Amino acid sequence: MLDLFTVAPVGRLRLLRLLPKVFSGAHTGLDVVSFRPLRSIRIDAPGMVAYADGERIGPLPIDVEVLPALWACSPRADLIGADSCAILKHVVSGPIV
Repeated sequence: MLDLFTVAPVGRLRLLRLLPKVFSGAHTGLDVVSFRPLRSIRIDAPGMVAYADGERIGPLPIDVEVLPALWACSPRADLIGADSCAILKHVVSGPIV
């Protein structure tokens, strides 16, 4: 799931006071902040460019969707820094045979 994080319109002074709370994680309980779980979203704004994990994706609009992934347990999970299971970077498009 994706978390849609929105902030109600606030003035510049209040925004400056709230910004440090974002970095400490204390912003989640504020009255102007809301979260909503989503499976997909379309993001669009004129003249804007989409970035994901610091990498440029391209101009908006962009559709983002959470797809099912294959989870696998690995006896060598210590090599990849996982607890006991690791998500494979492989999207399952149909049943596994």
